[in-house]
Amino acid sequence: MKNATSLAVVLAAALLTGCTSFVSSFLQGGTVKPHDYTPVETLVSYKAEGPAPEGISFHLVRTEIGLAILEKSETGTHALIETHWRSERGDHFASWVNGGSAFVYIVPEDRTRTAGRYVYPSGAYGIRTVDGVTRPVPVREKEKPDTRLIPQE
Repeated sequence: MKNATSLAVVLAAALLTGCTSFVSSFLQGGTVKPHDYTPVETLVSYKAEGPAPEGISFHLVRTEIGLAILEKSETGTHALIETHWRSERGDHFASWVNGGSAFVYIVPEDRTRTAGRYVYPSGAYGIRTVDGVTRPVPVREKEKPDTRLIPQE
């Protein structure tokens, strides 16, 4: 299922085949982290509801440079989604694969509320710089997330 694709899954597959430099060249808006990566602080851990890749957990984290989303793999590398901006809807995070899908997360300011993960396939978004942040901009924004991220206590 297309919407279940995760950056961490794509990156892990590429890394397992020894394509580290290749991974770096196509991942935008985030970085690949080794399996033993630990952020400065985990603020919220989420349970995915809806299409989501197996073996991946989602976390709002604080890093040395600010807030980010961590797609954490049970077995391989992790994707740290670092492109960040704010709107009236909350904190937004995004990453994309050159020639592939874009992944956008919207986390409400009230961290006890459900967050959303939106997947936009190639052709359904463009890359633009808005208010100083280079990020994917959907051709048509989705009203509902592909995956609901439920905060866990």
